[in-house]
Amino acid sequence: MIKFTITLFGFSRIFVFIILFLILGGPLILEAQIIEDRTIRTFEEYQQALAEVIDFDLEATVNESKNRSGEYFARIDTIKFYSPRDGQTVLSLMYVFEFDENNNNTKRATYAIRTNFGFTQINELKTHFDQNSFRISDTTYILDGQGIWRPSTLSNYEYNQDGINTVIITKSYNVNSGVYNHSSRTVNEYDGDLRVQQSFYEYDDLIEEYYLWQYLTWEFDDDLLINRHTYLLNEEDNSFDIIFRNSFEYNNDRLVFIIESYNRLNPENQLRPANRLEFFYNDDGLLVLESRFLPILPQTNGVEWSITQQEETSYTDFGKPEFILLSEWIDEEEEWEAIQRIENIYDIYENILNTLTFLPNFAIPGQWILDRDLEYEYNYDFESGTYLTDPLFVDASSHMILSTTTQLVNPTRPGFRNEYIYSDLSVNTVDLLEKNDIYLFPNPVRDILSIQFDTRTNLDQVIKVIDVKGRIIYQNHFNGSLDIYTDKWSAGVYTVVIKEPKGNTYLSRQFIKQ
Repeated sequence: MIKFTITLFGFSRIFVFIILFLILGGPLILEAQIIEDRTIRTFEEYQQALAEVIDFDLEATVNESKNRSGEYFARIDTIKFYSPRDGQTVLSLMYVFEFDENNNNTKRATYAIRTNFGFTQINELKTHFDQNSFRISDTTYILDGQGIWRPSTLSNYEYNQDGINTVIITKSYNVNSGVYNHSSRTVNEYDGDLRVQQSFYEYDDLIEEYYLWQYLTWEFDDDLLINRHTYLLNEEDNSFDIIFRNSFEYNNDRLVFIIESYNRLNPENQLRPANRLEFFYNDDGLLVLESRFLPILPQTNGVEWSITQQEETSYTDFGKPEFILLSEWIDEEEEWEAIQRIENIYDIYENILNTLTFLPNFAIPGQWILDRDLEYEYNYDFESGTYLTDPLFVDASSHMILSTTTQLVNPTRPGFRNEYIYSDLSVNTVDLLEKNDIYLFPNPVRDILSIQFDTRTNLDQVIKVIDVKGRIIYQNHFNGSLDIYTDKWSAGVYTVVIKEPKGNTYLSRQFIKQ
């Protein structure tokens, strides 16, 4: 989700809150934020999002995508958004990331479609870290209407003795003077490692100092968040009015069970119930059902709620969301109607590759139309001797194919697309490749694949055949030659991998099954 900040004064600021409330769907703002982010997060991080009720940004996405699994280190490289445009599904938004030698995200470039420019880079965020990998500053650059790059904002970060961020000072670049002017200041207060207040200040050029205009508070009970309040400055008497409140209840496993939200965006300017969320989990503590309620009448103050939507989630074998179905309750027919389906596709290392969002095709009941496609690419840094599940050697340099995707975009629009995503690898297979070789024939194969391995030894070899999903299709031992019956296998690309039983070296070759 893309975050944005609006800085206004007095009534204008309250007016913007009301407009955003109406545009974004009022009481569903909170859950919309959570749903948007959940597809790329582990369940524990989703629980944290629920508990804190915060709007994660791309920084969190990047940090969560830096995975270490003993054999490799994966870092997010690119996130792509595909959406319908002029009868086609096109690349509409893209983020490209860079990291330093300490795996700190030092750069994020944003690409989008702009009038008169087409698909082009529109901004760039550069982040600087100290020797301890603490972020010390951010600089944002934008492409203006004349196609000229210029600085936009500069943010500096301060930390307490525990290494927790306490202050963020943001300055805006003045094109005319060529200097950065004071703009805003964010102050975080903690009780131990729990954030209990976040205050937002704006800079007043007339008095040349910052003034507080909004703050948030968090209340905890036994380290569990139970209330969050948002206060806004009332410039008539310089007091602060509460405009949002979220309350939380937990089950015996300390998982969020109920979230109720209140706001005062109503003509009476009173804190009224806005929505209620209820969560249900499986035996593994994974969220499988989320039910959403709206108040029957605001005057009931939350005593009576009416169910409006529900979201069902199923998971992969490794515990990440795979299918998410959003349904709406139809009072007239007294039944549920599916209104959105999300499918997450992961690579063999359990990192997400695609998030596909479908909408129902009302012209053809039972069919779905692809609405959005979020695509993720990673750089994998493999340790010496690591076994590669899906290697593909191209132009004498080592790469790995992460996914092959064929999608029916829309029955009424052009529609099939194949995507091949490659990432550079660093793998120690040189010695094995220089001394030995493996021969596969025929290639492509239909019925029987013959394999010969020139090992120059009599050691018993372990051989595996892997499909593009990382599944082991065949496994055996052999001393140099073998015939494998492939007549019942599905057409596609397969990888033969050979390992010496007492060694950590591997050799792999690919073949095509017709």
